[in-house]
Amino acid sequence: MRIQWKECIVLFMIMIGLSACSTKVNPSDPSDSSITEPVSTQRSVGSDAPVQDKVDKIYVNKEIGFEIEFPESWDSDRYEIKEIEDGVEVYYIPMNKEIEEALLFGLDVYGTEAEWNEWWYSEGEDSGAPISLAGISKGNAIIEYGPTEAIYQGRDEAKADASEYDRMSIEISNIIESFKSLNPSATSAVSMNDLSALNVEEALELRDKGSLHITLFLVRAGETAVS
Repeated sequence: MRIQWKECIVLFMIMIGLSACSTKVNPSDPSDSSITEPVSTQRSVGSDAPVQDKVDKIYVNKEIGFEIEFPESWDSDRYEIKEIEDGVEVYYIPMNKEIEEALLFGLDVYGTEAEWNEWWYSEGEDSGAPISLAGISKGNAIIEYGPTEAIYQGRDEAKADASEYDRMSIEISNIIESFKSLNPSATSAVSMNDLSALNVEEALELRDKGSLHITLFLVRAGETAVS
C-alpha cells in the first residue's frame, strides 16, 4: 500500500504535541509502556521483502527513474536495499545476528512535483515533518525519510552495532546528494519575447504550481532560453 504522506505528517505533528505535554521518560527503560516504537523502521532478519543487489556502490531504480551512489566506506555486508511499492528502503544489517535489522533511510514517491510544492510552500517547510525532497523524476517528487526513534540505544547486546549504525548514518546526506534523475523534466526552447510576456510574480507562481520549469542563463540576442 502506498504511503499516505500527508496523513503521516499530520499524525507526526499530533504525536509531537502529545509528547510535549507528557512527562519525560527514560527511552532506555523497556518497562515504560508510554514509549512507542514505529514498526516501519525496523524489520526482522527473516523479512521476505525483495532485496536489490548492489553493484559498484550505485543503485539504479528504472521504474521510478533515479540512481544513488553509496559511500566506499559502507561495507556491503552491513546494509541491504529493499524495494517497496513506490520506493526503496535501505536497512542496516547488524553484526549481532540476534538483533533486528534497522532502517537507515528510505526514498518514496510523495506525489507530483506540483503536489509537493503546494504542500511544502503552504505548510511543510515549517511543519518539522521528518521528510525532505531528494529530487524530481518523471514529474514526481521523491522524498527521503529516516527512522523516528533512536536505533539500538541503551541495549548492551547492540553496543557495537549502535556505533556502526551511527557512523553510517552520518554519510546518508552524501547519498541523498548523489540522487540523479534518469528522466529529467523535458524542456522546450522558447524565445525571449515569449518569456518576457510573464512578469516575475507570474513566472514564480507558475513554477510553484509545477506548471513551469525555469532555467536562467545568459543568452545573446536572437538565441533562445530554456523554460
